[in-house]
Amino acid sequence: GPTHDDITSKSIAKSFNKKYSIHPKAFKILEDYYPKGEFNESRQKMAMLPENAELILNPLTVAPGFKIENVYALPGVPDIMKEMFKSLLFNLKKGKPKKICTINTNLYESIIASKLVEIQNNNSDCSIGSYPYFNYIEKTGGVNIVISSWKRENLLGIRNEIISMISLLGGKSSVV
Repeated sequence: GPTHDDITSKSIAKSFNKKYSIHPKAFKILEDYYPKGEFNESRQKMAMLPENAELILNPLTVAPGFKIENVYALPGVPDIMKEMFKSLLFNLKKGKPKKICTINTNLYESIIASKLVEIQNNNSDCSIGSYPYFNYIEKTGGVNIVISSWKRENLLGIRNEIISMISLLGGKSSVV
């Protein structure tokens, strides 16, 4: 950004041991955008980038973001960042999606904790999270159990194991 307290570009340059200087293409984009006499020193600061930074074009205000290796620097203004991020989505390398399943039960954590530990220990390629809740008006509560895995193709087996455990402990369950 154009203000004295925005040290993002300078900090990234330092982190990558890159020279921090005027990026010629960014300078030209900004210079062409502002009316004659309005491309002041503060606005020129937005062209100060790490050496060899790859520009990320800005369709709204033209002040470009940049990329160095796996670091993307975008403006902090949410609407501008959102528009710029949309263009990045097509070019980002994507991995397999994380599988996630949530099971809701009316049982409390203290009832399911020991069995949930056993299931977690037997399924190290998954993460099982326990998130209690309580409705003070209706005086009811329970737990949302979230299973997630980057490695498994599906979570059906562990889901069924947890649902069975809940049933054996006298609880009700539903997949959310």
